[in-house]
Amino acid sequence: MQILIIDDGLPDSVKFYRTYGVLPWIEKGSGGSIRFDFKRSVDVREIDFYHYDVVIPEKYYMPHIYQFIIFAKQAGCKVWIDDDDARLNIPKGNRGRKFYLIEENRQRVQKALQLADLITVTTPALKKMYRGYNSNIHVVPNAWNDYRLAISEPKPQSKPARILWRGHDTHDPDLADVQKPLTDIYRRRAEF
Repeated sequence: MQILIIDDGLPDSVKFYRTYGVLPWIEKGSGGSIRFDFKRSVDVREIDFYHYDVVIPEKYYMPHIYQFIIFAKQAGCKVWIDDDDARLNIPKGNRGRKFYLIEENRQRVQKALQLADLITVTTPALKKMYRGYNSNIHVVPNAWNDYRLAISEPKPQSKPARILWRGHDTHDPDLADVQKPLTDIYRRRAEF
């Protein structure tokens, strides 16, 4: 099986936890029968979609990437969308919200979700949010790629618990949404 990943060419943490974190497990479990190709999102006419069985378009909600989905579907490719953000319900403090409030952009997200043959998301809540657009949605939590980036087991520490936040600064306001639940969890932990 040949899988094409349309890479937007921009470095970000999503690639680390999603594309490069999850896909190697599929490759490892396939016994070598799955091959991945990564191509930058250049002109859609430069890709021969007939050589691929599945296309995974990163940033599927952008106009030029959405065109890849249309061409892939016309060529008979399956389209797999992977998402880790609630694009149709972006919090008010997130600067990306303006983009998703534009009706044309919202419609493109919805149409892409409808066209997809498979959608993977990071949480059950996101699956529930997108289920009105597609029935073939599966939860795949963020993954550390320990197939290619092996690390040893962490040693128990007697220090207080620490919470680490990793992500783009557009998600900084999201911390306010989880501050109280995390504080409650930390306090309950201290009671044990």
